[in-house]
Amino acid sequence: MALEIKGIMVKALQLNMDPNMSFEDNYYELQQKVGSSFFDCSKVLINTNDLQITETEQQRLEELLLKHNANILGYRTAPAHENGKKKACCEEEEERKPRYEPRYEPRYEPRYEPRYDEEKKPRYLEGEIKERRQLKTINGTLRGGQNLEYNGDVLIIGSVNPDAYVKASGNIIVIGTLRGVAHAGFKGDEDTVVIAMKLKPQQLRIAGYVARSPDDDELNDYPEKAFVKNNTIYIEKI
Repeated sequence: MALEIKGIMVKALQLNMDPNMSFEDNYYELQQKVGSSFFDCSKVLINTNDLQITETEQQRLEELLLKHNANILGYRTAPAHENGKKKACCEEEEERKPRYEPRYEPRYEPRYEPRYDEEKKPRYLEGEIKERRQLKTINGTLRGGQNLEYNGDVLIIGSVNPDAYVKASGNIIVIGTLRGVAHAGFKGDEDTVVIAMKLKPQQLRIAGYVARSPDDDELNDYPEKAFVKNNTIYIEKI
């Protein structure tokens, strides 16, 4: 008799250890067989066949299987070949018994963990992940006197004329000229931005910060982005 590996009813591999061999001999045989892709991403049920193994030996066994991407379902100790007469008498009862003891916390360390550059990591990694915002799209120009308020991001495919007001809890993007009032992050989100193909607002607000355009009427011929940094609203070319 030798260490066996066979399929069972739960669509998994059952590893039957040989009770007539030492743990080290079983472990050595498994090392020879586990190297193929046969174990890759498979589910394994370990049957010790009443072979007494220590906790350290159990951990070595699990680490070897996990190293080859096997998912350990659990353990059983019943002999692989039971007495035929006893098996016939108790067949119905055996069908009702669980075939393995489930394991909920496999003991292994993750192969890697992501690392983030302190200067580049997103702010939300330091706290809770931000809730995904909804996007509202407006096709057309907002005229003077019109007000738009939305709990999320706003995309305007058109312009925002003087005396028009856009207010969003998220970002504001204008595919046109922004000449009215824009207030992004009105719920206090300082990470929001205001983007426009031509940026010349009467007033610009991000969270609790306020800015206004210079008095000259000059318009830049390139898109710009407004954002908060060091408690100040900055505008940069995109």
